[in-house]
Amino acid sequence: MARDRPVLSNSSSTAHNSDETDRNEDKLLDRRSYLKLSGTAATAVTALGLGSNSASASAGTDPAAYLDSADDYNHVSFDGNWKQWFTNTHGGYTSTTTNHSRDGNALRVRWPAGEYYGATMEYLMEQNHGYQPDAGHVRYWVYFPDGWQFDSAGLGGTKLPGFAGTYQTGNHDIGPGGYGGRPADGTNGWSARIFNCRPDRAGGQGPIALGSQVYHAGDGGQHGAHPKWNGALETGTWHRIDQYVEMNTPGQTDGAYRTWIDGDLALEMEGLYFRDAGYGDLIGIQTLWAMFYFGGDWGSPVDQHMLFDDVKLWLWHDRPETTGGSGGQREPVDEAASVTTGAVDVGAESVTVEANVESVGGRDDLELWIGYRESGDSGWMWTGGDAVSGTGSHTYTVSGLSTGTTYELRAELWVGSNDIDFGKIETVTTGEETASADDSEGNDEASVATGAVDVGADSVTVEADVVSVGGRDDLELWIGYRESWEDGWAWTGGDRVSDAGDHTITVDGLHEAVEYELRAELWVGSDDIDFGEIETVTTGENGDEVAEEPAVETGSVDTGAESFRVEADVVSVGGRDDLELWIGYRESWENGWAWTGGDIVSDSGTQALTVDGLHQGTEYELRAELWVGFDDIDFGEIVTVTTGR
Repeated sequence: MARDRPVLSNSSSTAHNSDETDRNEDKLLDRRSYLKLSGTAATAVTALGLGSNSASASAGTDPAAYLDSADDYNHVSFDGNWKQWFTNTHGGYTSTTTNHSRDGNALRVRWPAGEYYGATMEYLMEQNHGYQPDAGHVRYWVYFPDGWQFDSAGLGGTKLPGFAGTYQTGNHDIGPGGYGGRPADGTNGWSARIFNCRPDRAGGQGPIALGSQVYHAGDGGQHGAHPKWNGALETGTWHRIDQYVEMNTPGQTDGAYRTWIDGDLALEMEGLYFRDAGYGDLIGIQTLWAMFYFGGDWGSPVDQHMLFDDVKLWLWHDRPETTGGSGGQREPVDEAASVTTGAVDVGAESVTVEANVESVGGRDDLELWIGYRESGDSGWMWTGGDAVSGTGSHTYTVSGLSTGTTYELRAELWVGSNDIDFGKIETVTTGEETASADDSEGNDEASVATGAVDVGADSVTVEADVVSVGGRDDLELWIGYRESWEDGWAWTGGDRVSDAGDHTITVDGLHEAVEYELRAELWVGSDDIDFGEIETVTTGENGDEVAEEPAVETGSVDTGAESFRVEADVVSVGGRDDLELWIGYRESWENGWAWTGGDIVSDSGTQALTVDGLHQGTEYELRAELWVGFDDIDFGEIVTVTTGR
């Protein structure tokens, strides 16, 4: 249960300690051994999907010629002030967490049972880069936990982030269009978002099947085209998702959209038509639309979450000279480079591995690595990296492992960031380290107990009883905590303890009226030494007087031809000074909401808000809403009105 991986060393070369997610970071198009399907401009679609029967082979591609030609690049991590990059942030249940196998914080998006919005937010190109690109590539990582559940209705899953130009927010001369049942017509907008779905809706692929909802002006239809991807995601594993969009030359059917899973092409659409002649300066890539919406119109069947991490963007002012940025084609080699995993010598805290390079395939740029991980981990770490130009056996030692632990390891050949070949995975268990008599005499095992817990509305104070330090002076005392339904833990504390005794630690920033599990823990570095018993508590139930909950009601509505004016009655602010008042609205047949407002309210009372830019003679649903950041606090009743003509 280590929070950080140990730093491992190598006896024959400099160790390379990284997560697989970083090692593969630039491996975008290196394994494009796929079938590239061809289609016609009349349909504006050339897609790699299920059930297709027109295929031709395509060669590999050099990723450097693709991404290195971009005009702009940005990396949005979730360490620090990540919200500075996003606007129009509404809905949902988001937080950051380190409880995962990647480095740093990841964004945790949660859907309570029956909820639609985990979150929605926009990375606006004009705001962050000063222009609308004609081509863009986005890469990010996703993780769906074991036990993820789809709904039985429709596709059953969620929307995921993708590029768009819907022009539904801000002031624009065009739109809105290309989303939410508003067909793209070449003058109003477009979008290309990902969705996940049940395996039965994707030819049996799973457990997490993927597809794209692409609103384009060719034959996208009222709700966009819905091609499924060739490939799927596993649960309990991080996967890298890549998407590339290239706007069409205005008035011509030469746009493109491509997606990849872990570096393998999953979908290709060519001959797309996003914009008419004369709209080149108006329609482009307006935003990365980070929409985590459970629907369709079904919502999440259970309380569940996913993780989202490391957003990277490459942007081009104009269409790349080579469509899709495919760059130069690499010449094939006569013989493939190959490696096998040989004999393994196992120690208490190390393993020595023999790697047999059977062929270099005529290359002189190969690197030999040993990949290793604890059994059950999803990501790999590496040691080695020596250049090899001929066949033969090489020996590497991985040190600093945990005793009595099962590891998986394999020999690997790489060229830069491209994996060329892997040997068979070998599974070994390190030996148990035997303590000397001097070390063991008179020393108890370090141990800790979870003591009394004082529960507040959004915090808990825990007494941790360090029963024994076992003669150690390097122990750290932590409180592990989690919402009761979660698998992983978060921590607070970390103070060094060198003597037995009681310590008090407070965990802040919890949700009110939520059940949590917590326990006292002793650690040395990344090794867990002892845990106290798990205590279960519910916040907001400690007998203190609880403030009245914030509440809002939807009042009267004054309807015009293209607008309506809504009275929102803030019944109570519940003692808060950080509430935002919004009006949510949508055409009655839509699943998702749009919003206007966002003013801070600190007192009860009635406020009037106006929604402009509506369609004439159209039925809308609307409601008053209270939010704090990404968290919805209360909704008023939905009111249905029809604009005039």
